[in-house]
Amino acid sequence: MNRGTLKFSEKLLFSLIAATFIFLGVMAVINEFHTGSTKRSGIVTLVGADAVSFGRVCILLGSLPLVVWLPRRWVLPVSCVWGVALLALIFVPLYLR
Repeated sequence: MNRGTLKFSEKLLFSLIAATFIFLGVMAVINEFHTGSTKRSGIVTLVGADAVSFGRVCILLGSLPLVVWLPRRWVLPVSCVWGVALLALIFVPLYLR
C-alpha cells in the first residue's frame, strides 16, 4: 500500500460522516428549523432563514469528507474551490444585508 492512500473502510467512515452532516443540513433546510446544543449557551434553536443558512453551511461542510474518493491530483483544486465556496456562503449573505 502506498503512503497516503486510505483503505476502503476508512473511506467508508468518511462517507458516513459526510452523510450525517448532509442529512442534518437537508433537514434544516426543508424544515426551516434546527435545534442544537452549545457549550456556553446550552440548547439553541434556529428558525427560518437562520436555520436555512445553517443547513446550507452544513451541507457544504458535509461535502468535504467526500474528497477521499477523488484521484490524488484533484484533491488540491477541489479543496481550493470548496474553501472559496465556504467563505462565499458564509460572508456574502452577511455583506448583502
